[in-house]
Amino acid sequence: MEQALQAIREVPAPFRTDSLETDDWRVAACAVAGPGHHARGLGCDDSFAWQTHGQWLVACVSDGAGSAPHGAIGARIGARTVCDVAALLLPDDLATPDDQAAVEQAIAIGVGAARAAVERDARDRGAHLRQYHATLVGIVAKGTEALLFHIGDGAGMAFGRAAGDGATATLSPPENGEFSNQTTFFTLPRWRDYLRFTSTGGFDMAALMTDGVTPFALDRGEQRPVAGFVDPICATLDKVAAPIGALALHALLDRPDVRAACDDDKTILWLARIGAAPVEADPSAAAPARRPKIDAVTYVLHRRRRCRRARRAASCG
Repeated sequence: MEQALQAIREVPAPFRTDSLETDDWRVAACAVAGPGHHARGLGCDDSFAWQTHGQWLVACVSDGAGSAPHGAIGARIGARTVCDVAALLLPDDLATPDDQAAVEQAIAIGVGAARAAVERDARDRGAHLRQYHATLVGIVAKGTEALLFHIGDGAGMAFGRAAGDGATATLSPPENGEFSNQTTFFTLPRWRDYLRFTSTGGFDMAALMTDGVTPFALDRGEQRPVAGFVDPICATLDKVAAPIGALALHALLDRPDVRAACDDDKTILWLARIGAAPVEADPSAAAPARRPKIDAVTYVLHRRRRCRRARRAASCG
C-alpha cells in the first residue's frame, strides 16, 4: 500500500499554482502540462520553488527534459533543493546581492546539493543521472538588487515598474547546446561550466519561465523580452494579491488556444518587491468567481497566426 501511495505522489500533476505574500515579496506561479503530455494523460514535467531567509528571496523554475524518464523528479528535486540550500547560506549581514561572489557561491553550493540529491534518488531506483536531466532558471533578491542564475534554456528577466516596457528588462536568455534543439542541464558532469549569472541592478519585478513560454516572451533572436507579452502580465499581477495572480496565470496558460500554440509544458513564476505599488485585493480573501484577464493572450494568438501564415507561404514557395 505504501509503495502504491508513493507512486501516486510521484505522478506529476497536470497543473500547479502557488503563491507567496510577505512583508517584502509577492510571488505568483503556475505550471501547466503541454498538449503532448495532456493528450497522453501525463502530468507537467516543469517545477518551481522559492524560499525566503530574512529579507532574502530565492526562487527557481526547472524544466525536466522530455527525453529523460525521471525528468519531472529531477526538476522537482532541483528547484526545491537549490532554493532551500542557497537561502540558508546567504549571509544575514550582506545588505544586497552586490557582493556577487558570496551570492554566487551560495547558489553553486545549492546546485551541487541538488545534483547530489538527484544522484541519491537515482541510486535508490537503480537509475542513471542522465535520466533526471533538468534545467534551472532562478533569482536571488534582496531589497532593490537581484542576481539571476541559469543553466540551460528558459529565461529570466527583471525590470523596474517605472520603465513601463518589458523590452528594457535585464535578461538571462536561453542557452542551447551545439544544436538549436539541445540545451544544458544541472545534472550534467560539467554543470559548473554551464552555470551563469546576470546582475540586474535595481529592480521591482521579475519573471522566470521555462522554454514552453519563451517563444511568446522573447523576440526571434531570444535576446529581448517582447513587451506585448510581458507588460500585460506585469500590469495585471502587480495590481492583485498573489493568490489571485496565480489563478490569473493559470487562466492564461491553460487556455486551449495558448496550449496549442506550443507543445511544451509552460511555467511562469512572477515576483514583485513590496513597497512601490498597492495591492488592490486582500491576500486572505477568497478568489473572485471571475479571474483577472491577462491581455497577453491576444499577443500569443497573434503570434501563432503569424507563424501559421509564414508556414503556408513557405509551403507555397
